[in-house]
Amino acid sequence: MERASYDDQALSDTIGKCVNCSRSYDCFDPHCVCTVCREPCLVCQNCQDDILEYHCVNHLHLKTCYFTDLRYFDKKKLNEQRSELLSHFEGISIGRRFRQKRKTLLKQIARIDEHIRGLGEDINDVENAPCRPKCRNCSTWDCSGDCWGFHGLKRKEVRDQRATVQLKYEVWENAVATVVLSKTVHPKKKARQILQINSELRLPSSAFRDPDTGIRAPPNFTRILNCFVKAKWCGHSIVDMVTNEFPGLSKPGALEKILEHGLLRLNDRAVSLLECVELQLKPSDIVSRVIHWHEAPVIVPEKIIVTKIQLHALVAAEYGLNADSDAAVYVCNKPSSVPVHPAGPFLSNSLTIMVEAQVGLQCGSLKPVHRTDRVTSGLTLCCKSSAVARIFHRCLSEGTVDKLYVARVHGKFPSTNSEMHCFPAPVSSSCVSWRQKNGVVEVDAAVHTLDPANGVRIVDSAGKPSKSLFKLVDFNQAENVSVIACQPITGRNHQLRVHLQMLGYPIVNDTQYGGLQSEASQMNDRAIELLMRAGEVERNEGASPSLLHESEISLTVNARDTYAARAACRCCEGRVGIMESFTPSQLLHSGHSIDLHALKYTVNFPQRKKCAKQIVPLPSLSFEVDGPSWATEKAISAVVWLEG
Repeated sequence: MERASYDDQALSDTIGKCVNCSRSYDCFDPHCVCTVCREPCLVCQNCQDDILEYHCVNHLHLKTCYFTDLRYFDKKKLNEQRSELLSHFEGISIGRRFRQKRKTLLKQIARIDEHIRGLGEDINDVENAPCRPKCRNCSTWDCSGDCWGFHGLKRKEVRDQRATVQLKYEVWENAVATVVLSKTVHPKKKARQILQINSELRLPSSAFRDPDTGIRAPPNFTRILNCFVKAKWCGHSIVDMVTNEFPGLSKPGALEKILEHGLLRLNDRAVSLLECVELQLKPSDIVSRVIHWHEAPVIVPEKIIVTKIQLHALVAAEYGLNADSDAAVYVCNKPSSVPVHPAGPFLSNSLTIMVEAQVGLQCGSLKPVHRTDRVTSGLTLCCKSSAVARIFHRCLSEGTVDKLYVARVHGKFPSTNSEMHCFPAPVSSSCVSWRQKNGVVEVDAAVHTLDPANGVRIVDSAGKPSKSLFKLVDFNQAENVSVIACQPITGRNHQLRVHLQMLGYPIVNDTQYGGLQSEASQMNDRAIELLMRAGEVERNEGASPSLLHESEISLTVNARDTYAARAACRCCEGRVGIMESFTPSQLLHSGHSIDLHALKYTVNFPQRKKCAKQIVPLPSLSFEVDGPSWATEKAISAVVWLEG
């Protein structure tokens, strides 16, 4: 097809503009298709001779780093493109909104890495390269545009017609390939299902740990997940259940693998695509899924510090704890990046599982008594007795637990009344005050959950009342960071992180709330290497260890299931599959660890029953752990309680 005529003197009647030079131009050329999304681009003839590949308006920011044909570039240029793509990735590394954009960038980075590895030493000869790029859709150099390389009206009509005829099948084909059915496990079965872990995986933090980096990556294994049918699902098909409960998790082509190998089952029996659409669920049904489980990596020390403290005899007597009850509390110094209990992609890489193996407790016996963010380090309380857990839950709900944290923030935190009025961020004077007596900054600002799915919170009047106290402990002028003492009066999620962001002093490494990384982290590449190595070791050693739940005795994980689950596993396909299956934070890229450390807790036990004759109050119990590595001993010794 010949190019459209281009008359400089007839530009006054044109409507469009060249995407590259903004010159008036409105003639579409079939080969001018965006190399990223295949959308048609308006590119004038003058620019067509100079541009290597075309980029639409939405992808102009990638015009210097995203190319389909990489044969034009040497290693230096390819590395520059990779660095620029990583910088774009940093800006969208958090949240589900940019999930597809992250996948696009990661695939291009993987293509660049593969091309660099395939190049020899002498790679600067590009004389034999074609004069212009080939079509991304049909891979020909003289494409006329008839291959649907860009979206046209005819293609839209065909897609709409197919969607009308086979609506349910299209929806199911795009269903999630990695449905984690354990999210809907019946509450009475949840604890038993999570904690029936193979002895090969229930080991202390020193097992599966890389001694150089401290990254812990357990081996992969085959797992069966059960989903007990809820009342609202009765009468609906499996397609309806999955599409309503797990929106946005679809991956085209993955479902065919799952159904082909019989990995999706209803009442112990593999189901076909037709049965998934037509069969109606009943109250007694169990939907199960055989998956190849890959554990998200964490960073742990060789040994987690754990101290066992007994409750006072008066407290045990007041709450009716008998001699058989284990009236003790396990005080754990939790590393950052480690979740407190199994959740999401974390199972054996959770604090309770590793501590149980380290201390020698029965699997599933340790119960956390409060919440601690995965990215936060420090004091975490656990116990064995349900009665003891209920005592601490009551103390937390009645506000009789005092908590003291230490944090490292960007900038010089105010230490005088005059400095307090010079916050980097605009702050309402009604929610911030200064305590002249002990030099404490008091923040009283409601915290509102903006994005429940991603756990993002902001300061907003629509939220729950929240109050925090802060005080400067140490300032490092060379690094422009401050170590501060933090005492939350209320117990809202992310309260300290949100309040410090509002003041303009975000916590170091807290990328979710405006904090910058203290240094470039190399943990991401190492974590991916360890995950890939775990898969290679598994394939060399044969069948992976299996995980069976008490309610899954009939759903035996045999050699066939193990092979089939591995064949349908996206993570087993390599680096790109791993990046798509986990978030950047889960792969230790950024935001997996923040400089916030729980240092001290004081629990004041209320009386079990209000009695006027009771004069002597119950003795309180204090807990403390060592300070973090990023704070000096002098700074930790200066951290004291701020209220009073």
